[in-house]
Amino acid sequence: MSDAEVRPASPSEPEFRKVLRGWDPEDVRTYLGIVASQIRDLESRIQTLEAKLEEARAERDRAKAVVADPYSSASGHVAGLLRDLDQHVANVREEADAEAHRIRSEALAFRSSTLEDLRAMRDHMASSLKELEIALEVEQAPKAVVTLPEVAHDTAGAGAPAEDTAAEHTGAM
Repeated sequence: MSDAEVRPASPSEPEFRKVLRGWDPEDVRTYLGIVASQIRDLESRIQTLEAKLEEARAERDRAKAVVADPYSSASGHVAGLLRDLDQHVANVREEADAEAHRIRSEALAFRSSTLEDLRAMRDHMASSLKELEIALEVEQAPKAVVTLPEVAHDTAGAGAPAEDTAAEHTGAM
């Protein structure tokens, strides 16, 4: 199955082909690969934005370390340009902070949703496996064959009901 066939509309609504007692393991592996890739991409974006944010903070700290009012000695025009630049840097920093916060929130929500989905899939698969193991044990267990006329004849003199004696003959299954 290709990535495009497994890619869900949203991570919390994956679609897998049904196979005997569960989902197709290949579909699940493909889906988990896609989810892991998306998480890596989001984490990479977060790291990039955090680096830019740190760089902007360092630039701000260097600017603060300069003179208390670096504009006082510059001409009015240059002072205006520098103030505009400072305002632009502040705006970029605020946007980077907001974007980093938004991406982190989305990544955390995505991770939480994906973990919930994976836990549900794990529980379902464990339940299906347990059902299959029980069915296999029942199928492989030796079966005692008792014919009813023999059971009725054997128990006629003993005074016990035919059902009780049949259970004794079959090993009290």
